Amino acid sequence: MPRRKPSVEENAGRLVRKAADVLQDRTWVQGEYGDADKGMCAVTSIHFTATGDSTHAAQGDRRPRLVNDTLITFGNWLEAAGFTTYGSVPAWNDTSGRTKDEVLQVMRKFADEMDPQR
Repeated sequence: MPRRKPSVEENAGRLVRKAADVLQDRTWVQGEYGDADKGMCAVTSIHFTATGDSTHAAQGDRRPRLVNDTLITFGNWLEAAGFTTYGSVPAWNDTSGRTKDEVLQVMRKFADEMDPQR
């Protein structure tokens, strides 16, 4: 029997889980996308994890579909869960008072809900 193709949500969960692991070991930034050398926000960690490139995270037209789908899915989940009012991953990351630990915790919660099959 052929294997089922993962859903957009499952792929998003897997990518965000891996991105949280990447971000765990790096400097976290707010108010900018950052890069692999300076530090990363949640968006850049997702883009970097998917592509190995941290320099084009802000350029939506240069992002692969997996990254865009993940940011949309994650943003919608953030809004539905009450973390942000307009489904924006960058705005959520940049919320005043937010901490790296909170970002990692929420990224992993999203990942576990979207892809519980680790």
